[in-house]
Amino acid sequence: MISVFKNNFVRLLSRKHYIIVFFMMIIGSIFMGVYFSSTVKTKPTVAIFKESLVLKEALNEFDLKVVETIPKKSELILGKYDAFVMPLENDLYEIQTIKNDDFKTLLTTTLHHEQQPQSSNENSRGIGTTILGYLMMFLLLQSVSFMFVFGEDKDLKQIVRIAASPLSFSKYLSGHALFNFLMIYLPTFLTLTITKTLFKFDIGFSLLYYLFFLALLCSFGTAYSLLANTFADTADNANMLGSSIILLTTILSGSFYSFSENNSFFDALLYILPQKNYLILVDSVEKGKSLLHVLPQLFYFIVIVCSLFLISVIKNKKDYVQHND
Repeated sequence: MISVFKNNFVRLLSRKHYIIVFFMMIIGSIFMGVYFSSTVKTKPTVAIFKESLVLKEALNEFDLKVVETIPKKSELILGKYDAFVMPLENDLYEIQTIKNDDFKTLLTTTLHHEQQPQSSNENSRGIGTTILGYLMMFLLLQSVSFMFVFGEDKDLKQIVRIAASPLSFSKYLSGHALFNFLMIYLPTFLTLTITKTLFKFDIGFSLLYYLFFLALLCSFGTAYSLLANTFADTADNANMLGSSIILLTTILSGSFYSFSENNSFFDALLYILPQKNYLILVDSVEKGKSLLHVLPQLFYFIVIVCSLFLISVIKNKKDYVQHND
């Protein structure tokens, strides 16, 4: 296993320009994510239909943008607007938003000058959850990229020679997994440590909590990337397909902000996503919920990670080790 790790590290070092650019992007992206999540407090952006003094007075706590046409749904998804409000007859309003019901309820009560429900503040994310949500997309995508060494072994048929050698095939796969895990885990945790201790930014959780939460997230990224390369024909296909799936599922899980389509079936499907359960887990911990409260999400997440690893090992042994026998 150690020999595989060393070999992968040497192959990575051979790509000097790639390494320099890659780790500069890691450090830069994390610093930007931590900085904006921990220091910049922005109001929700609400688009209102044409100039309306009534709406401006009612929604003075929001960042208002006057529009002449109804915004496209893509503008809501991309975060250009958090919501769109159009006045109707009889002091009624049409509200369009992809955020959850609590945000829509907050807008409705504000428009009617009613007392805001207490749950609206309770459901807002803390700094730690926001930072981990931001990092989730980046770390999972990089996990897929760092598994290129395993994909290259398959493309070059190196894995066939390894399967026929005395080297333990399980240790060979473990070496790839260890390499992938450490390459995304160590730089991230080191950057967060420097950000908290040297620059004194508030990052929400203690470093001990980040030690655990990053280990969970990087384990999932490693298991997923190994599975993607196991079933893909080439390393390029694994990278493209794996990254596309991560991009879609992580956005749907609420990595940047939580949203709902007000469709019970669709909402139920979102809770199948490991990323969704991960965000619920860290958000609950940051709000001081008990271990018993987050145990289902933690158990589900760990089961998914172990299952992805197990499927990858079984599939590779069947394709290479048993095939050679």
